[in-house]
Amino acid sequence: MKLIPLIITVSALSLSSAYAANSPFHNPAEYKSKHGILEVIPSQNDAAKFNFQINASIDMYACDAEGTAYITERDSTLDTWSATALVNTDSNYGEQYCKMEFTKDKAGRITVKTNFGCSGQCGMGAEGAMDGLYKK
Repeated sequence: MKLIPLIITVSALSLSSAYAANSPFHNPAEYKSKHGILEVIPSQNDAAKFNFQINASIDMYACDAEGTAYITERDSTLDTWSATALVNTDSNYGEQYCKMEFTKDKAGRITVKTNFGCSGQCGMGAEGAMDGLYKK
C-alpha cells in the first residue's frame, strides 16, 4: 500500500519537470516599463526559451535589442522564472555581446537587467534604458 503514494509522487515530479522545460509563454505578450516596451513571443517548439524584442528610450535617445532568451531557472509552483540572452552587438570596439537577464516574479512582472556590453544597442543618452520593471 505504501507503493501508491510513491508512484503518485514520482508522477507529479515527472510532470513538473516536463512543465519546467517548456516555454513560460503560450501566447505573445507585451510588457511596459517607464522607458520602454518588451514584446515576448513563445518559442515555436515549446522549448525552454522565448523570443523577445525590447525598445526603450530616454528623451530622444533609443535602445533596441532582440533575440532569444533561455530559461535558466523556473519554479512552476510560484510561476516564476529567470532567463538569459546574449545579443550580438557591433560596435567601434569590435564584436561584443550584450548580456540580458530577465526575471519574472509571482505578480507577473518582468525585471530586465543588462550589462555594459548593451550600451552598443543604445544612443549615448539612453544607456540603461532597457533596464527596469516591465508590467503587462
